[in-house]
Amino acid sequence: MTRGSQGRLWLGCICLALLGSACQRRLPAGEVQVLSSLRVRQYPQTQARGIVLLVHGLGTNGKVWNLPGLGGLAGELWRAGFLVYSMEDNLPYASLTQRARDLGNLLTQLSARHPGRPLFGIGHDLGGTALYLVAAHKLGPLDGIVGIGAPLSNVSGTQALAHLARVLGQLGSLPVDWAYLRHQRPEGFPKSVDFVKSLLSVGLPSRRLAVFFRQVSSTLSLAAIEDLTAGTGILADRSLVQALARQAPLPILALMAPADGLAPPWQCDPAVLGLRRDNIERVYFTRANGHENEYNHLDLLLHPAAEEDVFPVVIEWLEKI
Repeated sequence: MTRGSQGRLWLGCICLALLGSACQRRLPAGEVQVLSSLRVRQYPQTQARGIVLLVHGLGTNGKVWNLPGLGGLAGELWRAGFLVYSMEDNLPYASLTQRARDLGNLLTQLSARHPGRPLFGIGHDLGGTALYLVAAHKLGPLDGIVGIGAPLSNVSGTQALAHLARVLGQLGSLPVDWAYLRHQRPEGFPKSVDFVKSLLSVGLPSRRLAVFFRQVSSTLSLAAIEDLTAGTGILADRSLVQALARQAPLPILALMAPADGLAPPWQCDPAVLGLRRDNIERVYFTRANGHENEYNHLDLLLHPAAEEDVFPVVIEWLEKI
């Protein structure tokens, strides 16, 4: 064998090894199961260092954690060695108390299924709020919570939700898809405010936004929003924070974006609401690395820069708990 052929052979072996490594790191499709009456997707993992339950928020589904063809936090967690479960359906959040009970039952089942493994909940939007309620009222076992744009107080008080209620109110009670809403400019809606941008992002690449509307968005009706915008909303101001403060200390990581139009930091920051402990960490994300716009509500999960800015913070926090 000549030196040149030996070199080509070694190069071929290296390429095959790299290809094999890449294939091993690709998130598997996972298996959808029904646990405690809830549909969840399990991403298998041998010798898992911990168990993570991902809970999406209002108007989305489990694909926000693994955007088809584009990846997401679920894959990063799985590659870091965690066994990942993801809530699969477009869940109703009109009653957060009932949603928290459902999650508590599910977490109890997951704890029994994986004894001795630490069990974490990661929730975006009202998914994080529901996990906070689980901890506050001891509805299920948790070793730590990551809330991503997750309100702790006064859920009804955002301008974006008021816009959404106004749009749906004008359109009536028929179900309306996000893809339809993005093109609407309802009567009385401020001309300087773009409805979808106020809810989503001003910086998501067009392909990601298209995938979101096609794969992740749900069908909403007026009834699904009324409970969030009427009167006092679904959380009395500070009631959840007070309940959390009365419980034994639970590690919490709260991630927020200053430009979030749907769940602004004044609703999501434990310290702002009077909840301060050594094991509660708060991280604010702006748009780094030369990107033009600041993070908004869904950017924390869906923007390409989140892979560099947000996901490593989550994984590092889980690894040290």
